[in-house]
Amino acid sequence: MSSFGSLLQVSSFSALRQANPRVAFAVLSCIPCLVSVSYVVVLMLIPTRLQNQWLIDPDKKPSASELRRWSLWLLPNIFMPILGYLLYTEKIMRWGDEPGAVANGSDGFGWWDLLMAWLQVQLQEITYYFLHRAQHTNKTFYKVHKMHHTVRTPRALSFAYLGVIDTHFNFLVTFAWPLAFWYCTPFGKLHVYANTVVWTWNLVAGAETHSGFWRAPITDLTFLPVDFVLGKPCFDHSPAHYYHHKYNLGTYGHWMDFIFGTDTEYTQWRRERGCQDITRQSMVRDLLPFILPLPSLETGRGGTIGNVGSKGAKTE
Repeated sequence: MSSFGSLLQVSSFSALRQANPRVAFAVLSCIPCLVSVSYVVVLMLIPTRLQNQWLIDPDKKPSASELRRWSLWLLPNIFMPILGYLLYTEKIMRWGDEPGAVANGSDGFGWWDLLMAWLQVQLQEITYYFLHRAQHTNKTFYKVHKMHHTVRTPRALSFAYLGVIDTHFNFLVTFAWPLAFWYCTPFGKLHVYANTVVWTWNLVAGAETHSGFWRAPITDLTFLPVDFVLGKPCFDHSPAHYYHHKYNLGTYGHWMDFIFGTDTEYTQWRRERGCQDITRQSMVRDLLPFILPLPSLETGRGGTIGNVGSKGAKTE
């Protein structure tokens, strides 16, 4: 795996990170930014015929003014990670060639770092669930978050439509706290390349789950191990979030909703749409990334608490 890291260690970049790690962090942060913007463009430019086949509600389209408004927030909120890199830098993450890390001078990036990246996503999910739930059940938090819920017909372009305070608060709580967790554990700091992978996933998953499509293949694949172990009646992260936007109610995260029982209204909504039951076998079968079948459903459980401004109530 060190050969993978060596691809990133061209001489000029290596010299840059030695001279100014903060700038090097900012340069690395451009990778998830560029990848996610490209992915948004791809999702938005899918031919209409395929969109109508894959969209949850193909008859509902965002207006031209909505698309323009969303686009104004895309670049500022996507490139915000650069600020995060500049602020946290080597104090929370590691390059892998610190004294005593790797004797032969390689970057020390291995399979363990990829596992840490996946675990970082799961830690973010736990953190985000409680933050997002508070944003919908606490009136003060909801005032900050409600701008995002003026989006009632989500598309990939709308995922970054958040206020400045909401964006930075989400970053500090959801993303930075798990990084601090690694810093305080015996496992050591998260490798900067692993963090680049995580941030790329964060932005790509945000675009997917706001796409309005039945499937979010990269997101579904990421959470498949947890969903599989739990036997979670989900594996449908995009429609779950679509429902959340449409009714401003229900699911605050992914597998955490199943654990805390905050998915009842959503599962009922799926039943009303005639979705089929899901099994562990169907989770694996449906992984084919560019085949977008209707989501499925086993018996739901638990109860969803009411959100501020839920079920069609005004959110402005």
